[in-house]
Amino acid sequence: HWRHRSIAQRHNSCGKPAVGLEEQYEECKHSEPCDHDQDCKLSDWGEWGACTRSCSGIMERHRQVKQHAKLHGRPCVNASLQEYAPCNPSKDDDLPSGCSDTGANDCQFGTWKEWSACSATCGGGQKTRARSILSPSLPGGKPCNGARLELVACDMQHCDK
Repeated sequence: HWRHRSIAQRHNSCGKPAVGLEEQYEECKHSEPCDHDQDCKLSDWGEWGACTRSCSGIMERHRQVKQHAKLHGRPCVNASLQEYAPCNPSKDDDLPSGCSDTGANDCQFGTWKEWSACSATCGGGQKTRARSILSPSLPGGKPCNGARLELVACDMQHCDK
């Protein structure tokens, strides 16, 4: 904990200068670190977005990390921030009129992008990497299996005081 004060009025040639500390610091009064363990928390899922195509498209929805893990808290590993679903048709629906069945086509992911920078330099943070969907599955094809975004914990060491 710390506090700061400023000089309200500086001394003139006849006066005395202000004496004392401009800032004071105090150690935490308990043996535990000032920061406490905090688990990662995710927001609720948002609404589904529009379908990417009128025939055999995909739609997606998102959520965010509301609170990153700190110290020994549980990070949001293997927690997806994006979900995808087929649309036009949706799973178990018939192909919309005017769309032709071009045969089964499995979903294909692109390659993983580079990892982002860590969200913290100490005390616990997370970094992410993403990949895109190159080709959504067509009716009869296999959906994309696996995450499109990955999260990992990083910089979990205590922060210096």
